Amino acid sequence: MAAASSAAHQAVDAALAAWRQGDIVLGEDLFFVQLADLARPITREAAETAKERGSDEATPDIGAVFSEVAGFVILTQTCDVVRESAERPYLDVAPLVPVSAERLEEVRALRRPASAFVPAAAPHKLVADLDRVMTVEKSVVATWLRTPGWTDDEEIRAFAEALARKAARFAFPDDFVEDCGFQRIPATYSNLMAATVPT
Repeated sequence: MAAASSAAHQAVDAALAAWRQGDIVLGEDLFFVQLADLARPITREAAETAKERGSDEATPDIGAVFSEVAGFVILTQTCDVVRESAERPYLDVAPLVPVSAERLEEVRALRRPASAFVPAAAPHKLVADLDRVMTVEKSVVATWLRTPGWTDDEEIRAFAEALARKAARFAFPDDFVEDCGFQRIPATYSNLMAATVPT
């Protein structure tokens, strides 16, 4: 069994040798998987699954919810993508979701922290949904058809910056916000600022 396992690892490692952070897969039959309490669904996808299963609201019903997506982008850093699968068997991916042309430009300009611009997905008006991250075994990615996600260092730096921005946003404590009398920035002001930010 050890030899078979070693052969499987070698095959997966060979298949992932060219993959990099920011690379994408597009196609049909790609599903994002999340856990939900189907007795109390809070997303459309969970509600649909709960309806299909006939979940009872009286007791928790934790189950997997499958949502078809247009594609995925690799979030894991390249150095870990290409490391031996025996040591690092997992990768993080985010689904690619459709957006309007206007939203696509906002994401490209880093004005939407929950999303990331992926150059190879842009012609399809798709962006990475960073609110939904899924861990998969490398053997799954080995079955995917790789599309390079970017073409130069500037593009991958911008992608990495978008990932860092999502993870590193500073949250002011509630009492600080209340003491300073801060309020949510009105949409009109946000739009004005967006129009003056260089792209």
